Amino acid sequence: MDSRPEQTGPIPTPKRRAQNVAMLFIGHAAGMPDLAAFLPPFRRRPNAAERRPLLPQP
Repeated sequence: MDSRPEQTGPIPTPKRRAQNVAMLFIGHAAGMPDLAAFLPPFRRRPNAAERRPLLPQP
């Protein structure tokens, strides 16, 4: 007998995981707001213009 916990369901391989994420994004892009609940909150990286400190306007 081995003491490992029983695996429930298939083990997600990286490819399968990528497909699941892709499906979430496709569904989200198609305007299904319920899928937004499953997506982690993504923070947009600031671009160069936003990172550059703003110069005080005279």
